[in-house]
Amino acid sequence: MLNKVTRSLLTVPGAAVLALLSAALPAVADDTEIYQAEYEGGSTGARPKVLIAFDDSGSMSTQVEQQRPAYDSSASYATSVSADRIYWSTDGSVPSANSSNWFSASQNRCASSYDDLDDNGRYGVERARRWIDSTVQQG
Repeated sequence: MLNKVTRSLLTVPGAAVLALLSAALPAVADDTEIYQAEYEGGSTGARPKVLIAFDDSGSMSTQVEQQRPAYDSSASYATSVSADRIYWSTDGSVPSANSSNWFSASQNRCASSYDDLDDNGRYGVERARRWIDSTVQQG
C-alpha cells in the first residue's frame, strides 16, 4: 500500500518536470525578433549603429549560371581591338575600339601596370604620368 502511495506521489511531480522540460526544448526565435527588439541602452543612451543581415532565403546556395568567366591572358578573344594597343580613358569608361585614346603596348614603361594588364586585362589608377619623347611632334 505504501508503495502505491509513493508511486502516485512521484508520478505527479515527475509528469510536471517532464512537461516543463518538453515545453522548453522547442524554443525557436523568428528573425523579425531581431529587427523589432527594443534597445536597453547603456549610460549614454545612444543607439548602436550596427546592421546585421541574415539571408535565409535559400538563394545564397544557388549557383548563378551567367557569371562572367575570369579573364584568361593566355586565351585568344574575338575582338575588334588590337592586342598591341593599350587603351585609356579619363572618366573610367571603356573606350570604343575606334577610339583615338590608345598608345602602343611596346611603349608602356609603367612597371606597376604589367601584372594587372597581363592578369586582368586592365589597370586602373587615379593619376598617371606620361613621357613625352623629344622626337615626337606634339599637335
